[in-house]
Amino acid sequence: MAFNNFMDLLRNKSLARVLALYIMGFGFLVAFLSASFQLYHEYNHDRMEIDQSMEEIHKTMEALIAENLWITSDALAAAAMQGILNFPNIESVKITKKNGDILVKGRSTSRKTLVHEHAISKMYRGEKVFLGTIEVTASLDHVFSQVLDRSLIIVGSQAVWAILLSLAAMGLFYKLVGRHLYTMSAYAGNISIDTLENPLRLEKRGKTLTSETDEIGRLETAINFMRKRLKSSLDLLTKREKQFRSLVESTKAIAWELDLETMGFTYMSPRIHDLTGYAPDMWTGFAFWNQTLHPEDREAAANFCRIETEKGKDHEFEYRMIAADGRIIWIRDIVTVLKENKPPLMRGYFFDITEQKKIAKQLQQAQKMESIGSLAGGIAHDFNNLLFPIVGLSEMMLDDFPPESMERKNIQEIFKAGTRGRELVQQILSFSRQSDHQPIPVHIQKILKEVLKLCRATIPADITITKDIQIDCGPVMADPTQIHQITMNLITNAFHAVESFGGTITVKLRQIDFNHGDDPAVQLASGPCAVLSVIDTGPGIDPAVMNKIFDPYFTTKEKGKGTGLGLATVYGIVKAHGGDIRVYSEAGNGCSFHVYLPVMEKPADTAPEKQQAPLPTGTEHILLVDDEAPIVHMEQQMLERLGYTVDPHFSSPDALKAFRKNPDKYDLIVSDMSMPQMTGKKLAEELLKIRPDIPIIICTGFSERFNKEQARAMGIMGFLMKPLVTADMAKEVRRVLDAGKQS
Repeated sequence: MAFNNFMDLLRNKSLARVLALYIMGFGFLVAFLSASFQLYHEYNHDRMEIDQSMEEIHKTMEALIAENLWITSDALAAAAMQGILNFPNIESVKITKKNGDILVKGRSTSRKTLVHEHAISKMYRGEKVFLGTIEVTASLDHVFSQVLDRSLIIVGSQAVWAILLSLAAMGLFYKLVGRHLYTMSAYAGNISIDTLENPLRLEKRGKTLTSETDEIGRLETAINFMRKRLKSSLDLLTKREKQFRSLVESTKAIAWELDLETMGFTYMSPRIHDLTGYAPDMWTGFAFWNQTLHPEDREAAANFCRIETEKGKDHEFEYRMIAADGRIIWIRDIVTVLKENKPPLMRGYFFDITEQKKIAKQLQQAQKMESIGSLAGGIAHDFNNLLFPIVGLSEMMLDDFPPESMERKNIQEIFKAGTRGRELVQQILSFSRQSDHQPIPVHIQKILKEVLKLCRATIPADITITKDIQIDCGPVMADPTQIHQITMNLITNAFHAVESFGGTITVKLRQIDFNHGDDPAVQLASGPCAVLSVIDTGPGIDPAVMNKIFDPYFTTKEKGKGTGLGLATVYGIVKAHGGDIRVYSEAGNGCSFHVYLPVMEKPADTAPEKQQAPLPTGTEHILLVDDEAPIVHMEQQMLERLGYTVDPHFSSPDALKAFRKNPDKYDLIVSDMSMPQMTGKKLAEELLKIRPDIPIIICTGFSERFNKEQARAMGIMGFLMKPLVTADMAKEVRRVLDAGKQS
């Protein structure tokens, strides 16, 4: 096995093979340089020996040749030259005489030669006489031949050394590094989630490298540490995946993912089955989703989603979906488009907003009622200003005519009409929740007794009225007049339902322990409550108009049978008392109204009725201000009949100017609330700055912006709601004047 791996080192492009090639190349380079240096050294050595030999020849033969040339014996000189040729490596000798004659012995045939040239001279009479020159040529061929022979041996031996060193390096590398790298690569190639439990183990000399400190040992430690971290990360990812999947599958939002290339769902939360009745595996793709849409929403929803997706834009939209059991579900779909993903995806969440849609519809109805209520309040204010002179003046005129006179009877009818108009204004204000009523503990059963007695006297005998009243029903905190109004309106409404063909009207009252969880539709806190029910056997209410029955001025009755304010007034009163009203009806099976009012925790008796007393009078000086001239004249007469001195004004600035001129002149200020230039509230603030103890009464027919609590907080002692009668004016004026004197 080890041999096979080693052979792989030779065959493959392994680090060991590259290392061996580098070592081999470096070895050859070193061998070449070393051999060159050695051969060059040997060449110089051999050449120097020849140089030394030629120098010896010159020293030994120069005197002989000089003597031969001095005596001009060419034969002797030639013999000496021949003797020089007998020396090793000498190929030729050449003598050039002083006169230019040349003597040559031998011939040079070598490619590489060494030439020595020396001057020939002789001492004559103490002077050196120049005789000529001698040139000796030696051959270097045998030197080069010897160098070449030695170079083959040297280079060959160096090459063998380099190859052996390379093989040794490869073997050593395999033993120290290569085999461990094979083990690590095999370990890395086979690593998987299932094999992460098995650590990497390297062996060296039969021992595991668990405690090694060299590079391989540290690499083994690092790989095992990485394995542990990878395993921990995978364990954490697996845990988080389970948590995420659990979170996605437990939340009410339904997660989904769609492959945009195949248009098939790659994921659908299991909760889709709970919402729609269709199992997750049924959601195969875009086409199935499209089939579940409500027919009226299908084209618009599909086109919107397709267009926004083609643009690559995230989007959200709402549509209706039809569940497997036929239920209609409202869905808000929030979509994220991932076009850069491979493959491109579309992810999103389905939110069931069916209940939110129902609440939004109820809120819309409540907002509509609130806006109409604000309009009704404004109408009531103007209507009050019209009724005030009618009611006040007709009331005073009743005292001006004899009891049996025709004039008094006519005025009595005017007063009755004004009073009915006043009651109508109270209905409008009750509907808009702007009327000023003082709630007291009320036993509904006592009011029902009076109402049923009155109804029995006015409703025809062919209409049966039955009652089922719990005598010990606890009291509610309410205004008795408004409870009376609720009952009368509901019974009147029931009478109109059965009037044309006869029938039965049933009035029930019972106390229950209401639990909000039993009927979430009833907007009432859990606890004891009184339930007033009025049931008729009439034709019922058309489902198409069920959502409109509490709208003001909406009515299905014939002209002259109703104004459309009855149920709207009931709704406003009930809501103002913290209660709720429910209606149930089926076509042809009558209708039932159920009014829920919270019962007081501790029963209490109603406040005792006050005894009638003569109207209080006085002689104080009153400053009266109102921007409506008829109201000023009427109030002035009313106060003067009670004995007071009145200083009337038709604008706030004029009244303020008069008061500044003489503030101690007046004992009381009576002012309207809604006036141009300066409201009654602003006028009161300015008056109190001048004289903080001056008693003030504010009159208003619309108390939304200003009420008793606000008036008292700023020092205003009295508050009257229009239209008022003489008794109301007399009692409040006297009360405020007396309270001002005591303070």
